[in-house]
Amino acid sequence: MSYNELPADALSLLEEMCQIGAPTGQELNRALFIQQWMENVRPGAAVADEDDNVLVDLSAGQKYVWLLDAHTDTVFPDDHLHVRKQGTIWRCPGIYDNTVSCVLLMLLARQFLSSGQAPPVLISFTSGEEGAGNLRGMQGLMKRNAQKIQGAFAFDLHQSSVTVAAIGSERLLCRWAGAGGHSWKDFGQLSAIAIMAKWLASLETMLDWENGKLSYNLGEIRGGNGINIIATDAEVSLEVRSSDTALLIEAVHKIKQAGREHGTVNFDLIGRRPCGIVPQDWLGLKVLRDVHRELELGWTEQANSTNANAILAAGVPATCSGLAIGGDVHTRNEWLETRSLEKGWAKLQLLTARLSLHALGEKSCVSRSESPIV
Repeated sequence: MSYNELPADALSLLEEMCQIGAPTGQELNRALFIQQWMENVRPGAAVADEDDNVLVDLSAGQKYVWLLDAHTDTVFPDDHLHVRKQGTIWRCPGIYDNTVSCVLLMLLARQFLSSGQAPPVLISFTSGEEGAGNLRGMQGLMKRNAQKIQGAFAFDLHQSSVTVAAIGSERLLCRWAGAGGHSWKDFGQLSAIAIMAKWLASLETMLDWENGKLSYNLGEIRGGNGINIIATDAEVSLEVRSSDTALLIEAVHKIKQAGREHGTVNFDLIGRRPCGIVPQDWLGLKVLRDVHRELELGWTEQANSTNANAILAAGVPATCSGLAIGGDVHTRNEWLETRSLEKGWAKLQLLTARLSLHALGEKSCVSRSESPIV
């Protein structure tokens, strides 16, 4: 099947988008740019929602749609960024994760709006995928639209990557309290830092941690009031991850139980991502495989934590796959191979065309047994 060449303005649009900082929770400027850009294509085509998402419905009111998504947020706090060009390698925070996906989806929307065609497609540009965003944009979108979404593709990561399992996580702020006192006169009184340190040391052997199965990470540690003051407070942010809901629940329970055995502690939930499994017999996955085969993109199955987590948790079949080649994500040296946009653009067009060929009858769904942690 034929597809159009990459539009001539693709790279200039990419550079313009890259310069708009969009740290998680502050995606509004980028969302407004996308909405205004789409407004110039067709007035009213793009609609913003309460979660700083931008939606472009190409379906002309069809009952069921395929969702094509890219998240707009980046990981650094900058409100303005600069692209460094080294031939076909462009470097900028967020250029690969996930500005390039947003740009290609914008171009796809323009192509269909300009042609007058109405594929059964809803395109979304969503907030809150990175960091402590807790998939805010996608969770809100699914609450309002899940009933009409037949299946979904979150575009992120490498061109050849395909998410087959959604890694869930529970993020906790663990806070200890101690009696405090003077470092000499009150020596022996409970120190919040010392209590926390004993618990931290026990984490390494508390569970059967295994890469690809169950992991934990200590993000930030704070505590104490001075060199000669016995600490009255200490806290650490903790993330536990797994693609197995039952394993994740059990791990968090044991961690909390052990924490309470090490003094007075509070565990505050600061983030949660549901687990999920992509159905292997899902039509969307089969179509994607055919597109990869035709374009010789390779097929690398992975477990990831992406917007697909929230979609699967809502009972809608979904996967995540990339449109470009790049690296050094979440660093200031993040890079993109601009030549890879040609195949990414072809992948997006072919996938949309193939999905549009399939009549949407009864809406399919996935089991919610792998959904939110309780």
